[in-house]
Amino acid sequence: MKLNIIAASVLAAATAFAAQASFAEESPLMQDRMVHLTQAAIQQQQQSEQSASQVNVEAAAKQG
Repeated sequence: MKLNIIAASVLAAATAFAAQASFAEESPLMQDRMVHLTQAAIQQQQQSEQSASQVNVEAAAKQG
């Protein structure tokens, strides 16, 4: 009985480790998707900064 519990525990640990390892490996398609999403976020941030800079320039021109 005790041996069955130990064997079941070892099997459960091995199964959990194998499942975790399979999720840890990212497919090239997922990596490409993440790269594209990151690039899009960077471009959006740059556009927002440019827009904010342009608004500041226009506001300064109206005041001066």
